[in-house]
Amino acid sequence: MKKEMAFVMDPKTVQYQVKPKEHRNVKGYVWVNPESNELLLLVNGIQPISEKDYQVWIIYNRERSNGGLIQWRNGMGLLYVQPPNVTQIENIAVTVEPKGGSNLPTAPDAMLVDLKEEPVNRIY
Repeated sequence: MKKEMAFVMDPKTVQYQVKPKEHRNVKGYVWVNPESNELLLLVNGIQPISEKDYQVWIIYNRERSNGGLIQWRNGMGLLYVQPPNVTQIENIAVTVEPKGGSNLPTAPDAMLVDLKEEPVNRIY
């Protein structure tokens, strides 16, 4: 978690708020650093589901690519990735998928983050 914390504290990192589509008690943020090409998703208020995984989709030009599966740490969902061209990402979506994930979304978006909106917190 040290690497993720250093990334979050970097002055070039910007923060966006997760917007839940289903569960209103979900709170979360996405941090993006265009210089280091890093992205961190942290979500509180969701629980692991037996035989299902929360899968993250990175959306470029309205096309979805697999960002990975949310991992669990201290009761929170977490995904840290270094996707190609982080500055080109339009949205981050999260869906509930069969265990292990899927090649394409099989369920509606449970959460969405619009990276074209104004960030919640810009440190610099």
